[in-house]
Amino acid sequence: MFKVPDLPFKPALLIIDLQEDFLPPNGSLAVPGGRDVIPVITELMALPWHAIIASKDWHPKNHCSFAANHVDATPFSRLPFKSPAGTGEVKDEMVWPVHCVQSSRGAEFPEEFASSIDKIDHIVLKGYLTDREYYSAFQDVWGLHHTELDSVLRERDITDVYIVGLALDYCVYNTAVDSMALGFTTHIIRQGTMPVDPNAWDSVTVKLQSKGIEVVNMNDELVERISKCSSRRNSTVGGDSAAASHRPVVPSQSFHPISS
Repeated sequence: MFKVPDLPFKPALLIIDLQEDFLPPNGSLAVPGGRDVIPVITELMALPWHAIIASKDWHPKNHCSFAANHVDATPFSRLPFKSPAGTGEVKDEMVWPVHCVQSSRGAEFPEEFASSIDKIDHIVLKGYLTDREYYSAFQDVWGLHHTELDSVLRERDITDVYIVGLALDYCVYNTAVDSMALGFTTHIIRQGTMPVDPNAWDSVTVKLQSKGIEVVNMNDELVERISKCSSRRNSTVGGDSAAASHRPVVPSQSFHPISS
């Protein structure tokens, strides 16, 4: 495990995949109650975090995680996939309805979030490589491709990461596990996230706590602790256009499900 140097408390708010396709009533992969987290997140964004970072699923139309791209596959079924590294390793992964296609409406932040977008310092795009799944905002499921998130946090000397967004039992959980493994003190704010499975709260919380990740409530104590921080750095990336200005050059990719 990496270890963040012993530094003064410098917290970052990490907003995971708050995108229309994950939100009811029209999202293709809507998380039940997902819209309820938006006012909580916007309230949190008003606090003096040292950094506010958001992630976005950003898939090409032919992404391997879409059931529609596999013969006879149905959404929410599982398929075996070969490692993109060519090692012969195989993982069974869920395939999903088409969601968060690059530059589509479903990939954008919700309208209720528009007044807060300029508070975001950096937007991390994930899932743009066609041949692999991503849940964590740090890396793909194989641990082969790493986003810039770790570097962005270290450049700002972040010590603590507070995570909100969607969904608790997938992308929020995996991002938190990777954050902790990289040496950041990691917290999930309960009121700022929702699971795909409404019955998953207890089991996910137990797994998180077993890894040293704290599930905290948004209460006066949390607000007071963040409010005592010095003002965060000026935004280097702001607004939904940040995704365009930091969009990576994506090489042509192919994926290789075992079933093909």
